[in-house]
Amino acid sequence: MNFLAILKLRLLRENVQPLTLIGLAVVLLWLHNGDIPFWDQDEAAYAGFALRMETTGEWWIPDFLWSELHRKPPLQFWLMAGAMASFGWGEFGARLPSSVAVLATGIVVWRWGRAIWGEAIAQRAMGLIFTSLLFPLFGKVALTDGLLVSLETVAMLAMIRAILTPHWVWPCWLWGAVALGVLTKGPPILVLVLGSWGLWWLGAGRGDRCALTALRPWFFVPLSLIPFGLWLTLTHSQDGGNFARWLWDWYIAHRVSGGVVFGQWGLPGYYLLLFILAFLPWLPWLWAALIYQVGAWKLPEQLPLTAWIAAGWLIYELLPSKLPSYALGAYPAVAILIAQVSGMPMLMAWVRWARGLSLFLSVGFGVALVAVGWWIPVPFWGLALTAMVWIAGAMVSHRALEQGRFQAAFNWGMVQGIVLLLCFWGMILPLILPQLRGSQQVAAVALEGDAATTILFAEDFNLPSLALYVALGDRPLQTFTGTTPELAQKLTADPAPVVISRRPEQVAQLRQQVAAIQSEPITAWFDTLGQPQTYWVLRKMAAAELPSASDESSPAIEPIPPVLVGRDYGGGGF
Repeated sequence: MNFLAILKLRLLRENVQPLTLIGLAVVLLWLHNGDIPFWDQDEAAYAGFALRMETTGEWWIPDFLWSELHRKPPLQFWLMAGAMASFGWGEFGARLPSSVAVLATGIVVWRWGRAIWGEAIAQRAMGLIFTSLLFPLFGKVALTDGLLVSLETVAMLAMIRAILTPHWVWPCWLWGAVALGVLTKGPPILVLVLGSWGLWWLGAGRGDRCALTALRPWFFVPLSLIPFGLWLTLTHSQDGGNFARWLWDWYIAHRVSGGVVFGQWGLPGYYLLLFILAFLPWLPWLWAALIYQVGAWKLPEQLPLTAWIAAGWLIYELLPSKLPSYALGAYPAVAILIAQVSGMPMLMAWVRWARGLSLFLSVGFGVALVAVGWWIPVPFWGLALTAMVWIAGAMVSHRALEQGRFQAAFNWGMVQGIVLLLCFWGMILPLILPQLRGSQQVAAVALEGDAATTILFAEDFNLPSLALYVALGDRPLQTFTGTTPELAQKLTADPAPVVISRRPEQVAQLRQQVAAIQSEPITAWFDTLGQPQTYWVLRKMAAAELPSASDESSPAIEPIPPVLVGRDYGGGGF
């Protein structure tokens, strides 16, 4: 065996734990990503933007049917379009940028963080990012949040490295990440980076202040905004500035003035509860970390994390509008802080009470999992098995804590988290996949037949997932705005469109007014979990399908009652 092979083997042995965590994260982040349909309307809208950009060549202003409120700066949509063009126009390709971003976040925390906090803390922080209960979910959906948090993490760690381990490359990473972050979701990365920089500068000693000043944000922030400014200029050349004004009004003015987005609001403490839930298997360490940080916030080694958490978390507690993704920028910082405390066993004596609370909340969480079956028709055995595995993990971790085996208890928390996520994505969701395929089923029925037939939506459904699956079939589609009699005239035309309706009274009227009509109902969950809705696909029957003369005296056919379509419409496939 030559020297290079020995060196590679040694490096592999030294990195078994982090590589195992990365491998588990890959499995989790890609598990069923091509099977779960676009049920969430945000990711359906984003996939629609990417599809339309690719098919029309209009890359600057995101546009898709029923998706106006979902519009954002375009980087996420560009990446999705590239991934889908490479890996297929479906769910796996659309979600690939998000899953890669979540994976990159953990790896960057490990690789860059170990020079600041040490190898052990950096590895544990990466493990927390991959096995906690919230952030990995953003690698399973085609949203902007996974990419934004990845870029925010790169920016913050690059800023910390630029001060503590100076090198010319770190400012490049910092301001490059800021430029891409603004092109992903606008101001949030500026709030985090500039807020952290300012708070760190105010609390830092003379040496760190000089290093922070050397980052020259007054020069590099405007420079990093150039790509965003060029993109806005291109949008202005297309629509005279309408889209740019809408972005300002909806994403900045509305929120700064205290407006609530999509009716979601909360009191201060909302994100504290969110982090407790996200890091529930490590609740004693979370409390110890917060108590420790309050007392040590101004120490030179803790001040960067203080600034990061304040700018990425605490500021959003003050806003009335609350969405779970707002405070995700602080998620890696909280993971690092918990990992720090995991190496300080003497601190666990401060929070002995948190051990019992952690077990109590974990048992309550398991019971709540089973209770979900009362509202959402998930097979009981799947929920019960997941809850039993979760509670068993919590009891093993609690016993290890009581015995003083803190590292074992911490590692059991990781096992508990990854098993829960695997059960959820690998077992529970596949059990309800048929109900989640509502839009996919309707589109599959509507797309049967002549490829030149127009798909006509009987009204404004505000359901981007339905529009997306029809558009993926490469069919012309329109939204109808007239009356039911006018719609009946459309169905008698030649060629007649395929009509999609969700109003049973409208379907009954059309069946009365148009003799040669075929309707097929599909009942599933379209945009609300556990609340089935019925959509009908109506099309003009071919001459061969019309009733014969001997059947003219037969009684009129009653409207088809809504039933769950039993055929398998398939999915992606990973």
